Amino acid sequence: LVRTMHVVVKQEQYDGYRKAGMGLNADVDAPSGAVRARVVVRDLSSGTMGSVDLPFAPMQPEVKQP
Repeated sequence: LVRTMHVVVKQEQYDGYRKAGMGLNADVDAPSGAVRARVVVRDLSSGTMGSVDLPFAPMQPEVKQP
């Protein structure tokens, strides 16, 4: 599964993200039995890359309301 997200920010926002971090949310349909996701980030202006492996939380069964 590959998903590409392009984020463009102004210099002031970038400076703030460098200090405090930046959060992004994404819903993914993971293959059955998947236990983790690897997130890779690349800064297009510098070519710098980084990655992190994130464990999936156990799924809770959907409860249908009567």
